[in-house]
Amino acid sequence: MTAPSVYRRRKKMRLLMAQGGKCFYCGRSINLLGATFDHIVPKCKGGTLRLSNACIACRKCNQAKGAMPQADYLKSIGRTYG
Repeated sequence: MTAPSVYRRRKKMRLLMAQGGKCFYCGRSINLLGATFDHIVPKCKGGTLRLSNACIACRKCNQAKGAMPQADYLKSIGRTYG
């Protein structure tokens, strides 16, 4: 494994653990292999690559969210943050 991929894996693991091993959006349990980074504010809308702009989502939720900001996606699935 290269240094960047080790670093990325550690970031993913840290976020996944902080979320209790669950997808931020649907709440399903996911493992490291099924976990994807999701940008709270999408990069295409000015979001950063910082960890503070990321959460972990399952592939299904991440694909459904696409380039929507997190708040808009949560609203579309009938959830609110907080």
